[in-house]
This record gives sequence, structure tokens and C-alpha cells, in this order.
Amino acid sequence: MRVALLCADAGVPLGGPKGCSVHLRSVAGALLRSGHSVDAVVATRGEARDVSVLEAIGLRVHGFEPGAPVRSLSGRLAH
Repeated sequence: MRVALLCADAGVPLGGPKGCSVHLRSVAGALLRSGHSVDAVVATRGEARDVSVLEAIGLRVHGFEPGAPVRSLSGRLAH
């Protein structure tokens, strides 16, 4: 299954150390390990080794500008 994991909150970077960030990475990792194709669409990537580990097992990370039309993402998410 293809899954888009969306976090539009610029205060929650995918690579952040706090709870919401850790939860996003945990969900993405669980989905990837279950064999799903996962695209993380995030307002803020952040920097963390954990993001690189997830990218190594297939996570695709896409940044976007909060407030931008959703259709601006469709071309980047199409495979």
C-alpha cells in the first residue's frame, strides 16, 4: 500500500527530538517494515540520524510550504 504521512506543523520537524517527531518516525518505520511504500510530506525536515536510517529502508521525504495548494504536491508523489 502507498501511504502519505503528512505533518503540516512547522514546529514538528521529522528529525526533531520531541514526542511528536518521534511518533512520526515510529509510524513511518512501522509502515516501512510492514512492506508499505511511505512518503513523508513535512513542513520541516529537521536533522536526525533516525531520518537517514528510515530513508535507507525506503522512506521518501518531501518538503512543502504550509499554505501551498495540495495539488502542488501531486506531481512529486506520483510514481
